[in-house]
Amino acid sequence: MEAFYTALHDPSTTSTTKAANTIWSEKHPTDRSNINAYKLGNVKRDIIKQKGLTDLELASIQEKARPNISDTRVEDQDQDTPERQLQMM
Repeated sequence: MEAFYTALHDPSTTSTTKAANTIWSEKHPTDRSNINAYKLGNVKRDIIKQKGLTDLELASIQEKARPNISDTRVEDQDQDTPERQLQMM
């Protein structure tokens, strides 16, 4: 679920499911090597539909994913500023 919440806020991708699969695969390189984006999406839908996690647990996972997003955006913005580019010249 954390991979989906992280991917949800990633503006550089067009497919949240594919981005979540990439994030999940990077964090778990040896776990379930046969899982693909479609299967991972099914797992997410099942967790939500079957109430596999409580609303409080889902909110906690969302909060855990949020700092990862903001930290990445700040770093990316720092590198793209005109001032930063002038300093690098």
